[in-house]
Amino acid sequence: ADPAYPGMKAATYCQTFESIGVTNPRRIGLAGYLCTNMAMYEGLRKCFPDAEIVNADNIMTELRSIKSPAELACLREGFRLGELAFEAMLGSIKPGMTELELTGIALNALYANGAESEAHTIYSFGGTKTTNAISRATHRKFEKNEIVQINVGGRVDGYSPSIGRPICLGKLTPQQRRLLEFGRDMHYKTYDMMQTGVIAGEVARKYEQLVEDAGMKRYYLYGPCHGLGMIEVEKPWLETCSDYTLKPNMTFQADTFFAAGDFGLRWENGLLVAESGKAQMLSGARMDLIEIDR
Repeated sequence: ADPAYPGMKAATYCQTFESIGVTNPRRIGLAGYLCTNMAMYEGLRKCFPDAEIVNADNIMTELRSIKSPAELACLREGFRLGELAFEAMLGSIKPGMTELELTGIALNALYANGAESEAHTIYSFGGTKTTNAISRATHRKFEKNEIVQINVGGRVDGYSPSIGRPICLGKLTPQQRRLLEFGRDMHYKTYDMMQTGVIAGEVARKYEQLVEDAGMKRYYLYGPCHGLGMIEVEKPWLETCSDYTLKPNMTFQADTFFAAGDFGLRWENGLLVAESGKAQMLSGARMDLIEIDR
């Protein structure tokens, strides 16, 4: 809104830096490079015209990627709230209900059980919309026998986890069942591969190779993980080019997405890198193939 603030004088970066004992910085690191706006950048440049301004996201990423016991407790509570909302959605969804009606049921469950807000925009959509990795609920009505994608979680002290499940409003076709089962298998294999000491890119490359070996590459868009913390999708990403090493108490969302011509699916849960062995699943919602025939 850019208010004028009549009657008061806002502090400049010069004054703010000076208050912590910094008067002539030679190098300034931005730890939120992608979300730094022009007003902030120009304010820094005006105060410190000779300073070098650099991207310092990697420093913050390293500090945030390994979670403390308190942070893990916040994430687990957010998952618990998501599980309650998910069960409420399963108990109410039916053909003819709009996607936004189902979203409202999820929101009611989240807030009634203590969430400070939803962890992210709730996924509550069906049909061909599920072929998109990201979509939004609308006034569209759910239809009989279609796949519905649900992703939901509660925000707790700023921490924002999510659980994701594909469900069928009727009986799964053989093709739907095959792809949902394959996605679930790949989801579990992600936990097997995410182990302390492994280079992150190796996991992504093995994941893609498993998909290709199974003859399912045409259904593949991305995978298998992204960072989890105060944003549901945050650094570090886990990609074939990732060169960082997995360490205990790093947290991710195992995000398993596949799509055919007229439907898609996402299995999603929290993932905690363990001291040894395969990663732990942070969410406990049901992982069976869900068919709701009302």
